[in-house]
Amino acid sequence: MTRLLRQARLDAGLTQQQVVDRLGRKHQSFVAKYEAGDRRLDVIEFIEVARVIETDPLVLMKKLIAASDIEAGTDDDGRKVAVRTGSKVETPRRRRR
Repeated sequence: MTRLLRQARLDAGLTQQQVVDRLGRKHQSFVAKYEAGDRRLDVIEFIEVARVIETDPLVLMKKLIAASDIEAGTDDDGRKVAVRTGSKVETPRRRRR
C-alpha cells in the first residue's frame, strides 16, 4: 500500500509537505512515516489521503488486493477465512447476546 500511495502522490505532482498541508496536519513526517511503512493508516486516514492526492480510494484498494496474495475462502465448517500463503485466518465471530 505504501508504494501505491507514494506513486499516486507523485503522479499528482504533490510533495509530502503539500499532502500534509491539505490534510491539515502539522508535520511532514506523517506522510514520510506511512510511505516508509513505519506507520499504518487506518481506513479513515487512507480515504482522506487518497482524496487529498486526488485518487479514488476504491481504485487504490482494488490495486492493493490485486497485487496481494490474499484470497477469500471458507474453512471446513463453512466459516469465512482469509487465505494467505497457505495459512487460514478466521474472521472474528460476532458476540451473541
